[in-house]
Amino acid sequence: MDLVKIGKVLLIIIVILGVTIGVIGWKINLETVTQLKTINPTSSGPRVIVVYSPGISDFHQRMVDSFTSGLLASNWSVDIVTASSQAPIDLTIYSLLVIGGPLYGWKPSKPIQDYMARLTDLRGLRVYALFTTAGNPRDADQIMTTWIITHGGVEAGKLTLFTMAPNTPVDGTSDPSLIAAKAAQSIVK
Repeated sequence: MDLVKIGKVLLIIIVILGVTIGVIGWKINLETVTQLKTINPTSSGPRVIVVYSPGISDFHQRMVDSFTSGLLASNWSVDIVTASSQAPIDLTIYSLLVIGGPLYGWKPSKPIQDYMARLTDLRGLRVYALFTTAGNPRDADQIMTTWIITHGGVEAGKLTLFTMAPNTPVDGTSDPSLIAAKAAQSIVK
């Protein structure tokens, strides 16, 4: 193979990598808009809103579903919506905000950051952070704690689940779906 052909192959590979990285970057910053959905509306328990960013894989969506199942098992009335410009910012009817999504670059995804920026005063609302990541979350816990306190909220808990790194076992299981459900059931009302 001569140098011209090698150069063309390398150029094609570079273009493909560039396009792939661009599409992934666009996708992780993309806002997904869904309608607010209420689950268990006749519950006599407290009301919670779950605001999340689904991410580029289905892992965070599955963790949100498991976490929501845990809330329902504890008789919460659950409103669920994706982090977007359509998500409510008046949270006065809720006892708890569950917020989260995948971590990219050790920070919450852009849709979560944008939603957090729209919430100016949490007025003592309890906030639970639910994040997913491939490995080391680095400073994400501290970022959330600072945001919650700065915006007048009360930290109700944090959970980071891993797609690739092992999850710390809870009650003998390291299955992230079961950990998410158990974490939701352990939230004090």
